[in-house]
Amino acid sequence: MISVVKYFLLFLMILVIQVFVLDQAPQLIPYSRPFIFFVFVIAFPDMEAVWLMALAFAGGLLLDFIYGTPGINASACLLLAYFKVPVIKMFKNSEEENLVPLAHIVYLGFIRYFFYILVLSFVFQLFSGFLTVFSFSGAGQTIMRAIVNALISSILIYIFEIIFFYRRAART
Repeated sequence: MISVVKYFLLFLMILVIQVFVLDQAPQLIPYSRPFIFFVFVIAFPDMEAVWLMALAFAGGLLLDFIYGTPGINASACLLLAYFKVPVIKMFKNSEEENLVPLAHIVYLGFIRYFFYILVLSFVFQLFSGFLTVFSFSGAGQTIMRAIVNALISSILIYIFEIIFFYRRAART
């Protein structure tokens, strides 16, 4: 029960940071819009895929309601929940298959975790970018935006992970 409350509070904190801090901050790089909102999908512990996808869809739908977008974030979060397990299997060793219960820096290490976040961030940014423009005519520009936004988002998520998860795990 405590973990449910903890992850709900994490979800609310990420939502507040996304809407009231990142969206209000001036853009240092033109056309960049970093998203850390989807980290709640990545931070969830192992659970049944149906529940993870339902929670990801509900969280994305809430963000769509706030932004007034027609399901873009909900579908991107749903895709991210679908790809979470296969992507983490790419970054785990075969002997770690049953030993790594979560996808955090503590379990994956600094480098593997960063690339794990980078891949999932790129998937999220690319999919939501193409859904936003709903055209392949500016595909090069959309891919470049996805790369830049994925890099910025990955760095922010990495810092967020170090502040909120790594320090606590190091103490225990």
